Amino acid sequence: MDHPTESLETETKTRGALRNTAKALGVTFSVHTFWGLTLYHPDDLPYSAFHTDSKTELSGSSRGSDTIVSASRFSGLPGVMTDFRKAVQSLSEVRPCIPAPASLPPLPPACLPAPHVPTTPSAPASSSHSPPQQAALPQPAPHTPTPVSGQPGASSGPDHASGVSGCDASEGRGCGVERGALPVGVSDLYVAAGAGEPLQRLQRLTRQDFTHLPAPNSGGVDPRSAFKLVGGEASGKRRLKRFIYGYEDGPRSPISHPVCNHPNGAAAAAEDPSPPFQHYTDSRAQAFGEDNSTKLSAFVASGALSPRQIYWEVRAAQAVVPAEQVQWLILHQCIRDFFMYTALKEGCAMMGPNGIQGLPVPWTLDESVVLRWSQGATGLPFVDACMRELAGTGFMSNRGRQNVASLLAKDLKQDWRQGAELFESLLVDCDVAVNYCNWNYFAGIGNDLRNRQFKTVTQGMQYDTDAQLIGAWVPELAGLPTQYQHQPFSLSPGQALQYHYIPGVTYPAPMIDAQGQVGAGPKMKGPAPVLRERKPKKDKERKAQRQ
Repeated sequence: MDHPTESLETETKTRGALRNTAKALGVTFSVHTFWGLTLYHPDDLPYSAFHTDSKTELSGSSRGSDTIVSASRFSGLPGVMTDFRKAVQSLSEVRPCIPAPASLPPLPPACLPAPHVPTTPSAPASSSHSPPQQAALPQPAPHTPTPVSGQPGASSGPDHASGVSGCDASEGRGCGVERGALPVGVSDLYVAAGAGEPLQRLQRLTRQDFTHLPAPNSGGVDPRSAFKLVGGEASGKRRLKRFIYGYEDGPRSPISHPVCNHPNGAAAAAEDPSPPFQHYTDSRAQAFGEDNSTKLSAFVASGALSPRQIYWEVRAAQAVVPAEQVQWLILHQCIRDFFMYTALKEGCAMMGPNGIQGLPVPWTLDESVVLRWSQGATGLPFVDACMRELAGTGFMSNRGRQNVASLLAKDLKQDWRQGAELFESLLVDCDVAVNYCNWNYFAGIGNDLRNRQFKTVTQGMQYDTDAQLIGAWVPELAGLPTQYQHQPFSLSPGQALQYHYIPGVTYPAPMIDAQGQVGAGPKMKGPAPVLRERKPKKDKERKAQRQ
């Protein structure tokens, strides 16, 4: 794959449709594209520092307004993220954001809608003195929900409910669409796309009903969701400013600071805590909470925010944000860039079973094993909480993603692509390059071949210390003390009786040796944490402790 074919195909079809429409209207038309996918522009990468023999081709600028993204251009890209990051941060510059236009030129006359001329229907001769009757408005055709493919009455093809006729988007020609016949329900949409069976499989994998979803911004978000996403650029900007400054409209004077600098003292700081960004390095790996991490990835993945917007907003806040926090966030932007360019370099190899490294790993595929993993029924509470949160909200913490991927690929030995495809189907912030490069990494076939086999129980104890995530998503364990919510398998028979817990009935028995999921793992120093039963802290105490 020399190009990101999916996006290019969509852009080509859109460009063709616009060109043909403009031609039919007699309007002069041209398309100008602008690269906003990465923090560092492809033309600005330090190709000479990548030690490639193709410097002439690789260092050349893109032609016209189209950015060159062929695989050959990135053939010299370092295989290790640290080498890439050091090179770009020392030798490349981040371009400024392109300002939005203050106004747009008027539409060409041929594109303006025809003026509306009101008409009065003629009255019948027999009732010339009676008031004219209002013409009835045309009503849309009644909608009948379309069964998912495989159910009685389901369509065998994509044209059943689409109302589309004579449509050839590849040539850019327009589509004749019957009013009122567009897909309305989720099932209709999947059937119209020829994907009724995949929808059924997704529902089986997650034990969720995706055929009836709440309307956007209708308030139908699961209250346990770590971040109640509202899409769009305006929402993304509000989230960015809130994370950095503590307020959705940007910095205030005086800006909220840690307890010692709060203008009204420690008591006020407990009620008005410092901005989330102040604690980013300490909180970013935590598995539960809205402000422990930026929650900006969905906006970036959808194009509502660009990496450069985030970069320059963070740089502008350096006067009020500790330098360490700024450096950590920019580091993660560089990691994202590395994955993007690695995907352009490696192409389809990153989606194959042997991954970027081409390692012949003997993966297995046991549907029953994958099903327990995907449904959050492994018997390992932290993993199950993460998988249920993903199915219910489309979100999972970064630490959670690492652990569930490690379990599927390293412990259960299942084909890692089952996990990558499930993530791609469910994550609201899914980006193909980031998703597949990360799965390559944790399957041991990616850029970094170091072992990343996590001890998922211990990881839960460290990054969901008070079992808040488990408490929210694994209610079967709510009656247990915190220690045993992480390790219900360690209850003695007497303790199980005391807490009315029946192993394997109240909650699934572990599908692998649970004791093997306890202990020091990657990025952990010293002995594994040991949790003891504790009294829950009050909300004010928690806030004060975070300062």
